[in-house]
Amino acid sequence: MSQEFEALLRREVLRDARVKFLEERLSAAEAQVSGLARQLRGNGEGGIQAQIELCRERIEALRSQWEWIVGVLTTVAVAVAQAWLRK
Repeated sequence: MSQEFEALLRREVLRDARVKFLEERLSAAEAQVSGLARQLRGNGEGGIQAQIELCRERIEALRSQWEWIVGVLTTVAVAVAQAWLRK
């Protein structure tokens, strides 16, 4: 009976150690998730979402500039082609 009790006690100690280890890992994971959520939301300009929105605005501005440049070059190309065909 004593050996069974000792074996049971050892198993319980090991189980408690595993539970404690898993609780510590869970706590660390929760802290990491919380930190990542704060980083994602950010405060004002510092958040990833705010940075993504700024990048989208810059891309839209560049797209508008590119469309304007293509329009001007197309107009110049048409004018040059018309002038060349008149000669």
